[in-house]
Amino acid sequence: MAASFPGSVKNFGAERVDGEYIPAADTNELRAEVAAIETLLLGKKRTTSAFNKTSDTALANVPGLSVMLVAGRTYKFEAVLYCTSNAGGGVKFSMGGTATATAVIFEALTMQGSITQGRSTVLGSPVGGVTAVTQSLTVMRGTITVNAGGTLAVQFAQNASHASASSVLAGSTLVVDDVL
Repeated sequence: MAASFPGSVKNFGAERVDGEYIPAADTNELRAEVAAIETLLLGKKRTTSAFNKTSDTALANVPGLSVMLVAGRTYKFEAVLYCTSNAGGGVKFSMGGTATATAVIFEALTMQGSITQGRSTVLGSPVGGVTAVTQSLTVMRGTITVNAGGTLAVQFAQNASHASASSVLAGSTLVVDDVL
């Protein structure tokens, strides 16, 4: 007999046997649902230390700003990135990770006295890049429909290679919400 769990996100198809609820035989479905619930609960991330790039224009994942995504779901995301740099190195950003997308769009607005805007429909493609900046705030928003589950991560690099560091500062955030 299928059981329903009051207040649960989904009935996992469990059966009651001798007063105990036993999970459904299809553990892959259960694991996917648990991953989706974890994403809902754990989709808020914050950096606890600065991430520095020196003489390096290759985008890399910002430690602490990544979440797991589940295949077949659509998510919206927003990253708020506080940065410093030498006016010769600057900043650039992207979204990347191990998840693959059937559809993705994201846009970055880098504010540093004026606003630099960039938009992409390809993971790993740089947006919001500016060189002549010493302090900036970047807000990157978008949506992704996931083909194969994996991570979604904020990426960062110098816009132009420079010996002085460009940094994403502690307190920068990533929020991801399941929308479908």
